[in-house]
Amino acid sequence: FEQWLVGVTDGDGTFHISKSSSNKWTLYFKIAQSTYNLRLLYHIKLELGVGQVSVSKDGMGEFRLRDVKKIIQHIIPLFDKNPLLTSKYYNYDQFKKAALILSNSSLSKENKDNLLTKLKSQVRPANYISPAWSVVNNNVTSLAEATNVMTKSWLVGFTESEGSFYLLKSMNNTS
Repeated sequence: FEQWLVGVTDGDGTFHISKSSSNKWTLYFKIAQSTYNLRLLYHIKLELGVGQVSVSKDGMGEFRLRDVKKIIQHIIPLFDKNPLLTSKYYNYDQFKKAALILSNSSLSKENKDNLLTKLKSQVRPANYISPAWSVVNNNVTSLAEATNVMTKSWLVGFTESEGSFYLLKSMNNTS
């Protein structure tokens, strides 16, 4: 499940950090899917034991977790143990730092605000590569090297979120 969820998240997941007009910081982890795939979202909710599934006004299904304590308890350990393989890792890392800042009771509201504002202003480098690929020196030249990083479960999850399959009938009678 965990590797599959990482693949789904690499495809359709969001790690969101925002500040409202009332100066309140909000975090949420979200996975969006078309409503025909609500079962996937309910499966995630069941396996994690936290979060909500809803259908947005635009007809998309969403699994969402906003509670910072539950994010720290359920989401961070999962993605620390099973790192994201795409550049989305950068977003996760920022999200994790934000969750730890928000939950740090030794920081004042002003300190938290300053740290989160600075964190939110950082921009992912254009050539960013997930650190998960460092075990193959960020270079894949063979299937064996790819499988050192990418599991079948991750690939199934990523394909489920990003892949599409279709059948095409050629009008040309030549083989």
